[in-house]
Order: sequence, then structure tokens, then C-alpha cells
Amino acid sequence: MSCQVGALMKLVMQLKGQRHALGQTAAQLKEKIADELADIINDTLFIAHELGIDIDRAFDAMLESDKKKIAARKV
Repeated sequence: MSCQVGALMKLVMQLKGQRHALGQTAAQLKEKIADELADIINDTLFIAHELGIDIDRAFDAMLESDKKKIAARKV
């Protein structure tokens, strides 16, 4: 998955103009970004399944944790 994340970051940097896009249009870059995101989501779901992790529960826990962190910053 680290290869997909690296490729995703390279594409995002190209889209933002932080790296040479090698003649690719924004539409082409976004299509490649979508492909990398799909790969990452697929890998994430596969790993969660293999480890017996309830991804819905993990997502809910992450949101709850984020709410607490945001609330703590506002104090």
C-alpha cells in the first residue's frame, strides 16, 4: 500500500502544480488519482477483513476521537 500512497501523493502534487505534470491534463491526473484512491480503499478493506477489524466501528471511533480533539482545542 505504501507504493499506492506514494503514487497518490505524486499525482496530487502534480495536480497542484508542486511537481511537473509531464504534459498531463487536470482531468487525466484526476483519473489517475481516482484509480490510486480506489486501490488504497480496496487494500484497506482487505486488510481490515483479514484482521477481523470492523471498519464501520473503527470509522465511528475515529470520528468520535476527532470530535473530542476538536472540542479540546476550542477550550
